[in-house]
Amino acid sequence: MTKLRVPGAALAAGSLVLPRDTAKYVVRVHRLRVDDAFVMFDPEARTEADATILSTENEVSVRLGSPRPSTRVPSRRAVLVQCIGKADKIDQFLLLMEPLGLVECSRTGIAAIARGPESM
Repeated sequence: MTKLRVPGAALAAGSLVLPRDTAKYVVRVHRLRVDDAFVMFDPEARTEADATILSTENEVSVRLGSPRPSTRVPSRRAVLVQCIGKADKIDQFLLLMEPLGLVECSRTGIAAIARGPESM
């Protein structure tokens, strides 16, 4: 099983209290507990470090190992967005995204079904 990877910044060996959003992601979403391990990575510095949860009481604190070069470095930046809504709202969203460099859009569900005499 692949270890959970969690973004962070300025990784250094030692103890660290996770920011509130990161702590919620690790403890509530992924349900990690004390002594569970995961990997923290710094996308800007392209480093990563093994992390072990020390406490989940009021704050989530972890012990970080020594930072090392990241084992997973993307070759290009990409953002994947998933939208759910009526077709007109999705069309509005796509219009807003075009100036930001929208490259591809794939529709699923009812919006993807062909209409007319040649439909399913």
